[in-house]
Amino acid sequence: MRVWSHGYNVEVPYTYSYCKETSPLWIKWASYLGGRKPPKAEKFRVLELGCGQGFNLCMHASAFPEMEFLGIDFNPSQIAHAEELVELTGLKNVSFVEGDFMELKDNWPKEFGKFHYVILHGIWSWIPKPVRAAVVEILKNVVLPGGLVYISYNSLPGWLPGTIVRGVLLNYYLMTQKPVLQAVEEGLNILKSMEEMNALVFRVYPTLKNRIEMAMKHNRNYVVHEYINETHKLFWVYEVIEEVEPAKLYYIASANLLDNYLPALLPD
Repeated sequence: MRVWSHGYNVEVPYTYSYCKETSPLWIKWASYLGGRKPPKAEKFRVLELGCGQGFNLCMHASAFPEMEFLGIDFNPSQIAHAEELVELTGLKNVSFVEGDFMELKDNWPKEFGKFHYVILHGIWSWIPKPVRAAVVEILKNVVLPGGLVYISYNSLPGWLPGTIVRGVLLNYYLMTQKPVLQAVEEGLNILKSMEEMNALVFRVYPTLKNRIEMAMKHNRNYVVHEYINETHKLFWVYEVIEEVEPAKLYYIASANLLDNYLPALLPD
């Protein structure tokens, strides 16, 4: 792994897609379900930390031309792709910047300003603790009063079977020193063979089969970024709450909107 990537695998580019849960409207509705009022402003500002290829933020920018968007990512190739999207689409309300959270925590450019919404999608479980701490320092400085922060992460206990998949793929990659895409493909085949032999681990983790099937269907670049990193931290919800508390943030609601109705459906 390259030093500048903080243990994150940059051998192949990450895939890109639209994530509806990161939409300001979606986050706003989640805040209502959590019993909190969303921020009010004449012109909302949205920040995405770890914006990847920029596709998701460009989609938001096109849907909300009255809002202003800023995406930051440490990977220069991904920022180059994001800037190309802006040029091709002609969007005027979104910009992208290459930046390292470890540096930005102490030197947040004044011109970046502050934000009503902050998105952290697909980074929290994959960055080491010092980098997560740096993100919290950034959040201290950039979230406006009453602002909302969306954080996605791999959670416990549901993600436990995924640790088996990661263990096989990562260790096969490290032991063989093969190109990462080749190692992932062969590692998935090993997992499939284990399934066909009905290995004991499949009786311990009945949902492991589903996790492998999902990985087999995914773009292999996605699988690399999901599993082949030095850091892959699984969290209980309370652990995330504790980590972001220094930024004066607290849990409001789940971005999986149906989860917020569950307490009302459970018996007393």
